[in-house]
Formats: sequence, C-alpha cells, structure tokens
Amino acid sequence: ILLRNRGWVRERNLGIIMPNVDTMRRLTSEVGDYVSISYVEYMPILYMRVKCEGLTGSSFANKLLGRDVLTVPGQYFGRDDGVRVGLGSVDKDVFETAMRIVINTISEECRG
Repeated sequence: ILLRNRGWVRERNLGIIMPNVDTMRRLTSEVGDYVSISYVEYMPILYMRVKCEGLTGSSFANKLLGRDVLTVPGQYFGRDDGVRVGLGSVDKDVFETAMRIVINTISEECRG
C-alpha cells in the first residue's frame, strides 16, 4: 500500500516534517550559543548537541522527560552529547510547545 501511494505518503510526511523544521530553526536561534543541530533535509529526525558544561545527552533527556518532552539520548547512538528529536510524529502546534520547553530547559541549564 505504501509503495502504491508513495507520492501521497511523501507529501503527507513532508507536510508534518517541514513546518516542524522551520519551528526548530526559529526557536533554536534563541539559544544558538548552546546548541548545534545536525539535520539532513527532509528527514524526520534531528540531532541536537547541547554545549553546556556538565550536561550530558542523558541528563538533558531526563530533564526533558520530567517536563513531558520525549527525546532519545545520544548515548544510544554512541555519543552522549545531545538528544535525537523526532520531527514527523506531531503537528506544528504540539511540536512548538515541546520545542519551547526544550529551549527553556537549555536556557535554565546553560545560562544558570
């Protein structure tokens, strides 16, 4: 079914992913000194590397989990310096709410 409807599936997925990418880019600019983003265009995930002294990907993911934001610690990918963030599972409004929590958490942790 997916192969027969490949064009529709692709458009649907990009319709979710691309607004979230735009939101991510806009909001992470607020904390640009403390994060770097690895993102390949049109992919449903990004990797957010956090540049705060003493904050690992695992500890950051746990802080976000405590605020009801789910991410995957980089530890599961062989590096514990950030988190993987999904872009294709929620709509723009939900994603923006989650990203604001991410940005606030980074601000609290990195700016003190």
